[in-house]
Amino acid sequence: MASRTALQWWQSEANVLAIRDYALLRGLLIWASGDPRDDRCLQSAVTVLPTLFPEELFHLACSVQKDVNELVHAVSQDRQFLTTVFGDLVEFDDFIGRLFRIYKEVFQDNRQTCSLGIHRTDYMVDRCRVSTDTEPCEYSGVDPSASEQLCLKQIEVNTVSVSLAGLSSRMKDFHEYVHSRYCRSGSLKLPENTCLESCVDALACAWREYGKPESCVLMAVEKRERNEFDQRVLEFGLWKRHGVPLIRRSLTQLAQEASLGPDRELLVSGSEVAVVYYRAGHNPVHYQGEGDWQTRLLLERSRATNCPSVAYQLAGTKKVQQALAVPGVLERFVADPEAARRLRSTFAGLYTLDLTPEGDAAMEMALKDPGRFVLKPQREGGGFNHYDEQVREVLQQVGHTPERASFILMDRIRPPSQQAFILRAGQFTLEPLPTIGELGIYGVYVRKGDRVLLNSEGGYLLRTKPATSNEGGLATGAGSLDTPNLVPTNNFVEKIKVSRN
Repeated sequence: MASRTALQWWQSEANVLAIRDYALLRGLLIWASGDPRDDRCLQSAVTVLPTLFPEELFHLACSVQKDVNELVHAVSQDRQFLTTVFGDLVEFDDFIGRLFRIYKEVFQDNRQTCSLGIHRTDYMVDRCRVSTDTEPCEYSGVDPSASEQLCLKQIEVNTVSVSLAGLSSRMKDFHEYVHSRYCRSGSLKLPENTCLESCVDALACAWREYGKPESCVLMAVEKRERNEFDQRVLEFGLWKRHGVPLIRRSLTQLAQEASLGPDRELLVSGSEVAVVYYRAGHNPVHYQGEGDWQTRLLLERSRATNCPSVAYQLAGTKKVQQALAVPGVLERFVADPEAARRLRSTFAGLYTLDLTPEGDAAMEMALKDPGRFVLKPQREGGGFNHYDEQVREVLQQVGHTPERASFILMDRIRPPSQQAFILRAGQFTLEPLPTIGELGIYGVYVRKGDRVLLNSEGGYLLRTKPATSNEGGLATGAGSLDTPNLVPTNNFVEKIKVSRN
């Protein structure tokens, strides 16, 4: 992290402007607003220097991603399991209910050419107290005799509208430039980041399997997405690396332009579509009416490979995450005992809120100590979770009604903080502030019948936010793009103590 001597360089307005301009030239951009008529763009929020991350925990996250990819596929194919998990939830959560009805309609007559997953598993580093009642984490890289260990804990598995691979792919170069130009002290160990290439290659793999060189990839998008530049990086990369054209349409536009041919080929304004890549559809507000839901069903019924299919989307919900944490359930889908142990070591405490004795007990725990937990609904995209007194308020509101089952309860992770400089649009000076980070590992998976064509870990995303912020998304304004500077886990705590001084 920064030394006191170097700090004065970063507080110089001329240097801040130069760093900002380099970020702009690297394409680290967002639209200024959601108004399609507004052509102003802004610099994305970034950390000025890469932040420290425990090396062993980074490699653990990478090592389990192929298992996560296989797990998502296996869960998506188990209709009985998904039916049990969602139970009565489909009756009072209209969004999940509609997705599940589409899933049931297409399950027995799935014409999609392949299964294609572009996933991202998000983690935080947790400070785990070791007592006589707990076992030390064997994957932490910390002395097992220590009273406090650093452990990797899974926040969620994202299977739909997985974002920021485009912008994240540009952060390593940005940080290497800023460090060499202004810092001149300390060393960097920044892992190579293949997230752009991995996502693009997965799309191209599924496109090739469709077997028609004249076909295209369709990106389903919102009408105006502030993060459009991130999407465009993938669009342009798909053409540059593979010569595959990509077209963009909203669900509302597709309601007017999309149709199925005689062999259920998907046609959009005369172009045949090999792959549908969703960068929308994960939030109820993306469906503006019944026509948009009928469009989603039409896309699922087509021969085009959907990324994700509605089955993969359901497999990535919080409800499934909680169900897999129940003893013995993960092992039902992961045959390799060692792989299951590695995966389970990353699970935080997860509790059902179904109308069962277990759900009642979890509710009582949360009401007594709401600060220990995060209350999560079945929604993606940030800004939906509840913390602290909100946990108690929401649980008291839903009480013992069926709506309670639409939430899960998760132990709140307590990551160590470190000082960082975050540069946002409109800033001209920098001040250090305590921050915490969230690591995302991309995974790509392509399968055709019983043949796995591609299964790999696909690069990373690190988002850093003020330690006081609950939400960390770029869209919500709190998070910033970052790069992990890897240090041995045993040295991590001492190094971040130095960064605070």
